[in-house]
Amino acid sequence: MNVLPPPRTYSHHAKVGPCFSRPAYRDGRQKKAVKVYTIATESTYLLLFGVPSIDLEQALKDRCKRFGTLERIIKLSEYPDKEEFTDVFLVKFPSVQIA
Repeated sequence: MNVLPPPRTYSHHAKVGPCFSRPAYRDGRQKKAVKVYTIATESTYLLLFGVPSIDLEQALKDRCKRFGTLERIIKLSEYPDKEEFTDVFLVKFPSVQIA
């Protein structure tokens, strides 16, 4: 008869309390240790790279409005991997279907 060894316990299986370092936009109503996100949850945001640094924010906003309403558009001036002489923008649409 095959005898199985006793089960081992691992430190990463230990139950921990809720996460307090989660960003506010990802935090739910109740604090939980694990929170599941789908792609659809976060795909209302678009990062636009390589926009020339010649004050094109209004033109970009007008172009994005062709797809539907915008919640906001933000110029990320301190984005780490941006190319020289270009800007990076964060665009938020109200729904996944528009984005």
